[in-house]
Amino acid sequence: MAEDETEFEPIIPDFPFGNTGRIVAGGALVLVGVAGLVLPLLPGWVLIIPGLGIMAPAVPFLRPFHLRVIRLYRRFTGEYGPHPDEAT
Repeated sequence: MAEDETEFEPIIPDFPFGNTGRIVAGGALVLVGVAGLVLPLLPGWVLIIPGLGIMAPAVPFLRPFHLRVIRLYRRFTGEYGPHPDEAT
């Protein structure tokens, strides 16, 4: 990277009830997904992955994985966001 470039930091939209809402909603999906791994009618991994994705911006342990997924998405789609200094 050049000296004048900084790493792009994604803008995360607001979630109802802030980070608490994120953790509750994501945690509920993860719990139902874990139950789905045992029960034959619920698709477990289909609920676990979005649950972790919802919680990732609010949970420091999951944040690096969230940023890695965003970087991979941008690499494969060729999408580039605004420079952090231009973000409003």
